[in-house]
Amino acid sequence: KVKCDLFQQKAELLGAGITLPAVIEIIAEQNHNPLVCDIFFDVHDAIEQGVFLNDAFKKHKDFCDPMILVMLAAGHESGN
Repeated sequence: KVKCDLFQQKAELLGAGITLPAVIEIIAEQNHNPLVCDIFFDVHDAIEQGVFLNDAFKKHKDFCDPMILVMLAAGHESGN
């Protein structure tokens, strides 16, 4: 449920026109779970360095199950 809510929040913020790095940072700042905060700040830093979102989350396989990684990769490949 937590992961679903995080990715739904990501989609809503992106839909509002906020850039991906800003969205990831907002999610990290608003989350009260230290593990999730650390993951999203790490992903934010990776994106800022030019790493694709799906590749940034691959480092956190304990958080992102294979289905999430496949969905992120599909989004990258399709441009969404």
